[in-house]
Order: sequence, then structure tokens, then C-alpha cells
Amino acid sequence: MHPAVFVFFSLLVTSIVLVAVLAVAWTSFGRPRHALTWAAGYGTAGIEWLLYLTVVMGWVGFYPARPIILTLGTISATLIMVGFRQRAGLAPRALAIWAVAAAIAAVCIAGSLLAPGGPIDRGLFPIYLAATQIAGASTLVRLGWRATLTERSAFVMMLVFAAFYVGVGALAFVQGSNPSPQAVAAYQSLLLLGTPAIYSSFGLFSVFLLAADLAEQMRRLAILDPLTSIMNRRGLTQAVEAAIANTRRNGHPLSLVVADLDRFKHINDNFGHAAGDRALQRFAAYLESTIRKGDIVSRIGGEEFALLLVNTPACTAMDVAERLRGGLATLDSGTDGVRLSASFGVTSLRPDDIGLGDLFDRADAALYRSKLDGRNRVTLAGEPFSAPWPGEAAGHQGAQLPQGQRP
Repeated sequence: MHPAVFVFFSLLVTSIVLVAVLAVAWTSFGRPRHALTWAAGYGTAGIEWLLYLTVVMGWVGFYPARPIILTLGTISATLIMVGFRQRAGLAPRALAIWAVAAAIAAVCIAGSLLAPGGPIDRGLFPIYLAATQIAGASTLVRLGWRATLTERSAFVMMLVFAAFYVGVGALAFVQGSNPSPQAVAAYQSLLLLGTPAIYSSFGLFSVFLLAADLAEQMRRLAILDPLTSIMNRRGLTQAVEAAIANTRRNGHPLSLVVADLDRFKHINDNFGHAAGDRALQRFAAYLESTIRKGDIVSRIGGEEFALLLVNTPACTAMDVAERLRGGLATLDSGTDGVRLSASFGVTSLRPDDIGLGDLFDRADAALYRSKLDGRNRVTLAGEPFSAPWPGEAAGHQGAQLPQGQRP
């Protein structure tokens, strides 16, 4: 039996396995579009390998099957490349991509019909495969330093595979229209040796990328608040640990602001929990849109939020909190008749602080003082201010109070 039979049979089985795995991933992991596109690409390749198998078994002639094989190969490579664009969040550019793929397939088919075994017939398709590999790799370049180890490995792998296909295509063009039997044998041997390894590796990395995406999705779900889509307390704790280490290493200040929506129970009791949820979402979006890039906003429970302000001393953090407090007067709560206000507590990192607990205890005590003093105000922990903010009737007090129930 011809060795190529085993090669194409293994490729067919690999395609079936990849399609099954990607289809399961699509149905089970939130229906990512690129998983379905990749499944379609590998399914199309499976039909291509099946047709190759019928050719090497002698059931179908090579040159009659060649145009169909080239068309299937072009569609498969294009779908896989489109999947990489979808994974990167890029527009598929469907019309342009499919127009180029159709043109390449048409030229390949014309070459196989008009000059069977010629340079266009044997050389153009590998060059197109290289182009799709490079296009897929370019979507990973956009990630920069954020790329995972799996993505970086996939990037290197795709460039190596692209170089292989460029070499195979160049070899076909160099051999010309009348290659010797030895040259044709060398060309075919390269493809038979390289294609199974490349195809299997590429499919394996597609699955790895999906697994990495799932792991990242689970990690994000673990540190994100489902209602507001901002960081939860677990995420804040992790961020504070890293920020404290960086602050002590570089000597920069670090501040924590704790905010609590005033009379939130009144909103839930009189306007319904849906109105309360909208208020929380609007407030979270307001905080997130106001802070600087690099600062962190999180919902730490109920109607209570925290802002971690890096490279920010206490006095500047007070200014930030006051600006946030004042801006709430014009914030749309999402419900008619509901006006939002909030109380704030502010503290900064001290030499004896260990983690979030130390910062939070002081900021929470300051927030409690803001509530006791009438709500809708800003209080700095342990450092009293003797004069009110400009335009305010009430002063901003210092606080060193034990925690208790919110007024």
C-alpha cells in the first residue's frame, strides 16, 4: 500500500477529532465565533484529505480531482485565518478576504487545468498557505506584551510554517514547467513530510488557544462583579498586594477611597431592586469613567465600592473623591425620581500596613464618619481638616472610629 494512504488517512482522522473538539468547545464555552469558524475550516480540510485518499487509492484520477482539492484547501486555510481575526476581535473583512481566496483558487485551478504539474499548479497554493499563516500570526502581534506563552508559541510556530510553505512554493517555481522526476519526487516528499506535522500542530495549537481563552475567562469571572462588570473584592485584594509591593519598591504614594451609595435601601424598598441594580451599574460606570488609567475601581459588597489610586497621596485622593462626590449630582440613576449621592472615606498607605485589610479598616472608619455626619461628604482617616471644601456647607472631618452599622 502506498505510504501516502497512511498520511492522508491520519490527516482525515485528525480533522474529525479537531472538528469534534472545536464543536464541543463552541457549544460549551459561550459559543465563541472563532471556534465555529475553525471547526468549519478543519472540516473542509477533512473533505480535502478524504478526496486525496480516494486519489492515492486509485478510485479517482489525480488531475480531475486536483481543482476540487485546491478549492477545498483554499477555503480551509481562509476559514482558519478568519477564525484568528475573530479571536482577536478584528472585523473579518469577509468580502475582501473571500474575493482574494476565490481569485487564488481560480488561478490555481486554471494552472492545474492548463498546465498540469507546472509551477502555478504546484507553487501558488503553498504560497497562499504561507500568506494565511502570516495573516494569522499578525493577529497575535497586536497583543504585544499581553500575549500568553501559548500565543507567543503559536506566533513562532506560524512563522516557521509560513517559511516552510514559502520554500516549497519557491521550489516549485524554480523547477519550472518541465521538472525532472527527481525534482518532482523531492517536492512531493517535502509536502508529505511537512503537511501532517504542520496540520496536526496547527490544530493542536488551536485547541490550546481555546483552552487558554477559557482559563482567562474563568480567571476574569473569578475577579469580576457580575452585576457591574468591574473588579470584585477578590480582584481588589490581588491588585492591592501588587500595588503595595510596587509602592514600597519605588517609594510612590498609594491611596484607597471607599464609597457607599447613600440611602440605597430606600431605593430598593421604594423603587424596586431593578432600580437599585441600575443605580449600582450607573455608579460603577461613573467611577470607572472618571479614574485614570492604571487606577482600579471595584465593588466590594452591596452598595460599597473602592478605588485604588496609584502614585496618589492622601490630599490628591481627597480631591478625587470630592470631584466624584460633586459629579453625582448630575448623574442619571436610570430611574425617574431617584437621585444618587454617596459618602466617601479616604486613606493612604502607611509604613506598617500589611495589606488591603489595614487600608480598608481606616477608609471604612472614615466612611462611617461621613455617614454619621450627614452623608454625601468626604472624610480623611485620622487626619482632620479644619475647613470645608469650597462651596460646601459642612466640613470634611478626620475619622478614627470603630466600625459599626451604617447609618
